[in-house]
Amino acid sequence: MKDFRIFLLFFVFCILISSCKKDEDISYPTIVFSAPGGNQTFNVLSSINIRANISDDSKISIIEVNLVDENLIPVLSSVSISPNTSNYDLNIDYSISNITLKSGTYFVHIYAADEFGNNKHKYLQISLNAIPKKFKFVTLVNYVNSNTIGAIKIDSLNNIVNLFSAVSDYSASESNCNSQQLLVAGKIFGDLNAFGFNTNQYCWTEPVVSSPPFAYFTNMKRIGENIYVSFFEGDIRAFNSSGAQVESVNPIAGMYPMKVIQFGNYLLVDYYFKAAPNYFNLVLFTFSTFSISQQLQTDMQIVDFFEKDNENVYVFGNTAGQAEFKRYNVQNNALSTVINLPVGKMNSVTQISSDDFLIAHETGVFLYSISTNLFTNVIPLTNAKKIKFEELNSEIYIAEPHKLSKYNYPGFGLINSINITDSILDLHLIYNKN
Repeated sequence: MKDFRIFLLFFVFCILISSCKKDEDISYPTIVFSAPGGNQTFNVLSSINIRANISDDSKISIIEVNLVDENLIPVLSSVSISPNTSNYDLNIDYSISNITLKSGTYFVHIYAADEFGNNKHKYLQISLNAIPKKFKFVTLVNYVNSNTIGAIKIDSLNNIVNLFSAVSDYSASESNCNSQQLLVAGKIFGDLNAFGFNTNQYCWTEPVVSSPPFAYFTNMKRIGENIYVSFFEGDIRAFNSSGAQVESVNPIAGMYPMKVIQFGNYLLVDYYFKAAPNYFNLVLFTFSTFSISQQLQTDMQIVDFFEKDNENVYVFGNTAGQAEFKRYNVQNNALSTVINLPVGKMNSVTQISSDDFLIAHETGVFLYSISTNLFTNVIPLTNAKKIKFEELNSEIYIAEPHKLSKYNYPGFGLINSINITDSILDLHLIYNKN
């Protein structure tokens, strides 16, 4: 009798366990692609028609569709669907909207999960053709009067279009071709405004905190997709194309930042001493953490930085009004002279190749080639304040106070010039992408 009771209890236990397992759904969704075809090729800025059947023994709670790279990292935003049915036929046109995507192998990724949390990932390989980089127009930031800054654009036919004017003074400007924005910052009383070329209006604004006679904004630089803005208060803040602050570098007592450059895993910043305006400090940060790695005091006022490699940066500037071209080395934490420049001040620099630079000097425009160590005055007696090299058409743009000139390269022949009513503060070349 006792054995019978034990058997009965065991039998009931097994039935209960079996019943519980039937209540728990441990099956995974099934995903079957029907489009696109495997290894099919698409152009960036087109769309992909994605069709698939997703089924499960229970209700499907969520389906997510996106595009990932070869490392399975998403490169576009996901499309989310909540079917709440056990069988769903997916059919969407998925836009390849990121103009910066490069040619190569990618994967259409579908993720599905049922109401019990059982989930499945499915990948389908495709190829993308990148959008070629194209030059669009020149933008000038101009001084209108003591209370107004303006911006214009000039197309290939020298047509001038007024973009905007703002009640502002001026500290710096920068462009972001991926977001099609021109950013212009005041100094003491002007805001930082991001103007959209596609919308012809401001996209976002970072208000100035005016405290005369001290500046608020001091400089800015695009690094990747973000704009790094230097503040007189001492900090550096990075803003994305929507105007949201995404990163920051803490202030250093007694100094304020100006020029910045990111190279390798470093951020090199040119700081000014507030109490000693003729002395400067190069501060090297670890880019991933913004922790200070090392510092170097100098009397060189930086005009611009250019990356040489992961451990070296070319540094252009002036010391007591004399132009200098040096190289900063991380390992030695030192500046060394690359070449002695002619007597006089440097105004602007542009890079033509890894070895070649054009230097806008007060006595002319000089071409310097590192590989040959040749230094040549290619456009003498010009009053160049800003210089930019347009890489796709091999043309040089030079801004004088009231004139914009275009030269060919490497011949340095004048193509055309256009007179500008207002005084030119800065020059930007706008492409369809960075």
